[in-house]
Amino acid sequence: MCHFGDPNAKVKVALVGNSHAGEWVPAMQQIIKDQHWYLTTYLASRCANADILQKFDTTAHGQACQNWTRQSTNAIVHGGYDLVVMTNRISVTASGQSTIAGSQQPYAQGYLSVLKQFQAAHLSVVGIRDTPAPGNPLIPDCLGAHGTDYSACDFSRAAHLPAEPLTTAITELNDPKVHEVDLTEYICPDATCPAVIGRLPAYFDNSHLSGAFSATLAPYLEPHLVQALTH
Repeated sequence: MCHFGDPNAKVKVALVGNSHAGEWVPAMQQIIKDQHWYLTTYLASRCANADILQKFDTTAHGQACQNWTRQSTNAIVHGGYDLVVMTNRISVTASGQSTIAGSQQPYAQGYLSVLKQFQAAHLSVVGIRDTPAPGNPLIPDCLGAHGTDYSACDFSRAAHLPAEPLTTAITELNDPKVHEVDLTEYICPDATCPAVIGRLPAYFDNSHLSGAFSATLAPYLEPHLVQALTH
């Protein structure tokens, strides 16, 4: 957990998820500065905040992840928040599944369980669709190897945009206070995802948006968050 902004602000926002929620912190910092909000993060590496058992290196690790999901969900429900922002990268399979593709439905149900608790607490929720992940090589390494030929490190949107079980959960919940935001068009404006956008490396590794680029997405995310608070 980390805290940003004025703790006496009238609007309190929670950001929850794994490292792909963490990649939005620079954008969120800009937004709360503009809006005079207060932000608290609930972040756990690799552990998606879906209430299911996820398959990590040990059973104990998987159980700890599920426990964190339940504890963070409870803390948010009772935390006096006005808005919850939620997003994750699915990087491990659901328990009992052998592939990420086969894990989509279990994750959707795990998300639905969490969203129903937010719904019962009358919270406004914005789920951000997961971002494309370029894979190997790491974008900074690729850029370093190709000098000013940035396009050599571009990658395919179709091949690297992950499936999103959060979409399924939000659709099934069908609650006007729970929204999904898809900002893919600002990361991959067409069939190709540029490695460099506005002279900024879009990624700091093979999966996560760079902090500098994340901050540039604040103007596109901000209106969705402001609108969510009106419902």
